[in-house]
Amino acid sequence: MQLDILKTVSMKDKPTQIMYASNTSWLQCKTYLEAFVKAGIISEELVESKRVRPKRRYFLTEKGRTLLRRLQEIVNEMNNYLPKEAP
Repeated sequence: MQLDILKTVSMKDKPTQIMYASNTSWLQCKTYLEAFVKAGIISEELVESKRVRPKRRYFLTEKGRTLLRRLQEIVNEMNNYLPKEAP
């Protein structure tokens, strides 16, 4: 789930898009986004909107890009040990 959220943040920045693309509930998504912001893995920016309140946008930080790259390398390495075709 965490990897899915990081992958999604690398491509999309709106909270609702992140939630749907990572297939999480709003509570799960919000919890992870807050934790990742606190850890410095993603940044949160408020963007002015024509509506009443500013909109939140999320972006990977350099630390987040490094983490995502390392996690993807681990997943790729693990996939090397799986059979090429499922029985």
